[in-house]
Amino acid sequence: MKFTKVQVITLIVIIFCLFSFFGKLDFIEFFLQDIIYQKRSKINTKILIIGIDERSLEELGQWPWPRNYHAKVVETLNEGQAAVIGLDILFSEKARIPNEDRELIETLKKFNNIVLPVYGNFDKYSEKGLVSAKNIVLPFDEIKEFVHQGHINTFPDPDGVVRRSLLFFEYNGEKVHSFSWEIFTRCDFEGITDQKASKVPLDDWNRFYIDFNGEPGDYDVLSYIDVFNEKIPFEYFENKIILIGSFSPGIDDYYFTPLDYQAPMYGIEVHANIIQNLLQNNFKEESNLIIDLLILIFAACLILFFSNRYSPAKALLAICLLLLGYIFLAVIFYQKGIILPLIYPIALTLTIYFALLIYKYLEELLERKRVTDAFSRYVAPQVVHEILATGKNGIELGGLRKEVTILFIDIRGFTHLSENAEPEEIVAILNEFFDLCANVIFKYEGTLDKFIGDGVMAVFNAPLSIESHALKAVQAAWAIKQGAKDLEERIIKKFGKLIAFGIGINTGPAIIGNIGAKFRMDYTAIGDTVNTAARLENTAKPGQILLGSSTYLFVKENVDVTYLGEISVKGKSKSISAYELNNIKVVE
Repeated sequence: MKFTKVQVITLIVIIFCLFSFFGKLDFIEFFLQDIIYQKRSKINTKILIIGIDERSLEELGQWPWPRNYHAKVVETLNEGQAAVIGLDILFSEKARIPNEDRELIETLKKFNNIVLPVYGNFDKYSEKGLVSAKNIVLPFDEIKEFVHQGHINTFPDPDGVVRRSLLFFEYNGEKVHSFSWEIFTRCDFEGITDQKASKVPLDDWNRFYIDFNGEPGDYDVLSYIDVFNEKIPFEYFENKIILIGSFSPGIDDYYFTPLDYQAPMYGIEVHANIIQNLLQNNFKEESNLIIDLLILIFAACLILFFSNRYSPAKALLAICLLLLGYIFLAVIFYQKGIILPLIYPIALTLTIYFALLIYKYLEELLERKRVTDAFSRYVAPQVVHEILATGKNGIELGGLRKEVTILFIDIRGFTHLSENAEPEEIVAILNEFFDLCANVIFKYEGTLDKFIGDGVMAVFNAPLSIESHALKAVQAAWAIKQGAKDLEERIIKKFGKLIAFGIGINTGPAIIGNIGAKFRMDYTAIGDTVNTAARLENTAKPGQILLGSSTYLFVKENVDVTYLGEISVKGKSKSISAYELNNIKVVE
């Protein structure tokens, strides 16, 4: 079964649609999206990070610190009229020291702009559209009623890079929004309420895409100890979103992000990027499956068009320009909020291009084989190979001068046989005769030039040069004579008629090439050498092989002959020397 180009392309498109649906190339897709889409941009100065860094740990002691430290920092920030304070520290249990929590509790009661984290625990697998926690870690009872709460669960992609934020999960039938979202909704200067959360484009697991603005360290960061010691002017905190969290490698809270695979980003910085996305209403939505499918189909159609219209090199150039144009278009769409796939159309395009190259190569091989097999039924395989090897030049009119040996064969008595046999029988006899001649000629490296009625013309030493071409022609003639004995006996037995071969062989220069009209030509030999061989065949009696003098000079050491002297032949003014072949001395 032969596949067409369209069938091959359709199969590839189906495979890539399945790959896209099941995310088989998502690792590469994520990588390309990170390179092409994710770019540093202007940092929002309303977001301020207070980092629990190495210097703070050195001065305030081993973590965790007494909770009155955090109470003091919260008081300081509110004195500076901070808009909202996100304290990324889990207070899931009371302090071990009695009354240590009192100051923190009293401070949190005083302000309504504090957001504390919660943490959900999930089963290993979740269904699409249903992200539900089996249990949740909350602040201890005395403070959870006075603060806003948001989850800090982070789910990196399989390659370990954080690209999406879980907007909410469900617990006991209620939504638990993210730490970043809860901070964002506390901002009075952005009047976006919780009800608008449904407008955030989410994937099947309630996550939205993070368009990172800064690399690690890009956001303004103050050391916790400087705020604790009140070294920062209060007015610096006015109307700002304050994020307090780990900024030390010793506290394991950091992730790799699309902007930098080498330097991890602290979790509090990830929150800062998410909050800036929310503040700027900067949401990115992945294109749906229908659009992805249409992109793949459109790309496949273009590649088919290019491959049919242009050479492989020009088609590749056109494809490269197409891919660059697509990437440019994808960046524009990304800026408008639509994430177009990258690796799937790119890989599909290149796969189809190389598949069509292979298809064309195999098609040419099959066509070459088909032409060779079919053409070889009409001309010698050497001629077919010569034409295929020389390309267009091999089938142009013209020829070259070359020394060759020409062999003519004719059936003696065939006319009388035709009068006594049915046409079907005559055709069968001819085919058997031609089959014998062709096989023997090919065996001795000759070229079967043509069938002439009940005769055959063969050329030795063209188009391919062979050694001892005169001897090979003589060997072929002798083998045909010996091989024809069985055919002759069967014809005598069936029809009572004697048929035998008459063979003429001559060696000399001739013009070898394509002779005829531009629309119909034959690969053949012309010249006096050919005419002489034909005249020798006409002169030969049934069963007789006649050699011209030039052929005899080449083979005289290898044959037994009878010199017939000078004989007159039709069409030549001068007599020619002829030798009858009696036997061959060489071993075949």
